[in-house]
Amino acid sequence: MKSLPSALAFFLLVMAVVGPSATAQPPAKPQPPAPVATAPASAPRRPVPLDSFQLKLPSTISLGNVRVTTNDLRDGKLIVLDSATKKPTKLHMDSMQAMARELVYALTDKKYYSPPEPTNNFLRPVPSELTLESRFDEAKRFFLVPTWGRKLSIDQADYIVWFGVAMDEAIREILDPKPAKAGDPIPAVPAIYRVNAARMMAEAAKSGAPAFYPTILGLLSNPDTDPEVLVYAIRAAEGLIAAFNPILRDDAKYMIHTIKDAEMVKLVTALESIITRTKPYGRQPAAPVPPPPASPPTPMAPSPKAGDPKGPTIPVGQLQANTVSAEQQLVIRYFRRAAIRALSQVRYPQFVDAQTGKAVYPIVTLAKIAVGDASITTAPGNDEIAAATVGLCNLHDYKDVNVDALCDCIAQGVANFAGKKAGNSQDKSIPWKVVGSHIITALADMQRVPNAGKYRPKFESLATVLTERVLLPLEKINSPGNSPNFEALQRWRETNRPATLKLLDEAKVPAVVPAFAGA
Repeated sequence: MKSLPSALAFFLLVMAVVGPSATAQPPAKPQPPAPVATAPASAPRRPVPLDSFQLKLPSTISLGNVRVTTNDLRDGKLIVLDSATKKPTKLHMDSMQAMARELVYALTDKKYYSPPEPTNNFLRPVPSELTLESRFDEAKRFFLVPTWGRKLSIDQADYIVWFGVAMDEAIREILDPKPAKAGDPIPAVPAIYRVNAARMMAEAAKSGAPAFYPTILGLLSNPDTDPEVLVYAIRAAEGLIAAFNPILRDDAKYMIHTIKDAEMVKLVTALESIITRTKPYGRQPAAPVPPPPASPPTPMAPSPKAGDPKGPTIPVGQLQANTVSAEQQLVIRYFRRAAIRALSQVRYPQFVDAQTGKAVYPIVTLAKIAVGDASITTAPGNDEIAAATVGLCNLHDYKDVNVDALCDCIAQGVANFAGKKAGNSQDKSIPWKVVGSHIITALADMQRVPNAGKYRPKFESLATVLTERVLLPLEKINSPGNSPNFEALQRWRETNRPATLKLLDEAKVPAVVPAFAGA
C-alpha cells in the first residue's frame, strides 16, 4: 500500500507530464556524457500530440530471424564476440540492434495509449496484447540480471554488455531525438513516450550494462530533467549499481560494480546531490513582466524604515526564494527517498577517481541518514532511515572500515526506524511490515558476505537481537504480548560500544553524530 506522501508525490509527477527536455548525445559505446543542452527553466511547454512522433523498424527486417538469434545469444547458445576483433559479428550486432529497436519503438505506437472504441455504448476492456505492460513483459525476457550467486557464461556476460549498447541507442532516440536531416527542427516527443522510454531504461539497466551509465548520469546531473523522467533515471541508477559483475562471479572480487570507480564517483555524487537538494522540482513559472512605466515615470515610494509595521515589500513579480510549499516538500522527499534507495545498493564504502583524486564516501552518507546526524538539515522519514540502514548492511567490502562503528550505526538506524511505530502502534504513515522485512533480509544477507571473515560472529549477534527483539515484534505490535524490546538492543550496544563513530580510517572523514533521542 502506498503511503500518503508517495501517492501525493506520484500525483504531482503525473501532473507535471507536459513536455520534453534534451539529454546527452548518444555514443556508440559507453563514454563520459556530453553536456546536456536544455531549454530555460521558465520556457513554456506545450502538449505534443501522440501521433506526431513514431519510430518504426524498416519493413525489410525479418523479426522472426532477429528474435531467434537474440534468444540464442541471451541463452549462451551462440558466441557473441568475434575472436579476431573482440566485437560482435555484424549479424549478431544487427540482430541485437533490431530486437532492441522493436522493443523500444513500440513505446511510440499510439495504439498502446488509445482505449478501444465502445461497442453499443459499452466500454470494452483493452486486449492484453495492446497494453504497455505486455511490451514491458516482452522486453524483460531479453534482460539478463546478474545477481549474487547467479552463474552466467562468458558469452552471456558479453551479451549483457552489447545488448545494453543496442538498448541504450534505441532509448536515446526517444529521450534525445535527432532531426531527420541537417537544418530540420528537433522532433518534439510526447511526454508519455519519454516517461516510458525512461521506464524501459530502468528495467534494462538492471542488467548492469555499462552503456547506460552516460545516459543515466546525464539525466541525474541535469537540473532541468523533467521530474517524471528523473524518477525513472534514479531507478535506473539503482538497478545499474545493484547488478553484480557476471564475469567475476567465481572470483573473490565478485562484488565489483560493472562500471569503473571514476564513474561510480560521478554517479554517487549525482545521487548525493539529489539527497541534499532543497530546490523544488519541475520548471518554475517565469515571473510576470511588470507593465512599462507611465510617461513621465511616477516617483518610487521610499523603502520602509526599520520598525515599519508593514515590513519590507516584495517587488511585483518577484518570488520569495526560500518559500517551498508543503506539496513541493513532499516531492523533494519523494526523490530523496528514491536516491537513498539507489545509493543503498553500493557495495563499497568509498570510491576514488584515480585521475582527479576525488573521493566519495557513500557509507558515511548512509550512516548520517540512519542515525540522524546533526548535519542532516531535514529530518529523514522512517522509510528513508530504513533504506539507509539496508544500505549499511549491503556492504561487501570492509577495507578501512571501522566495523564496530558500522554495527552501532545499523543498531541506531533500526532503533530510529522502529521507535515511531513503537510509540504509536496505529501509525500507518508507511507500510511498516514490508519495510521492516527489507531490513530483516539485509541483516540475513550481511551474515553471508564472503568477505565478512572475522566479523561474522558480531554480524550474527547483531542480526539476532535486531530481528528477534525489535523487528519481528514490531510486525505483530498490535497483538497482545508483542512489543519491541529496546532494552535488549541497548544492552547489546553497551556491550559492543565503539570508541568512536568514525566509520573510515580516512583522517578527513569525520565521525557521525547521532541527533535522535536515545543515541
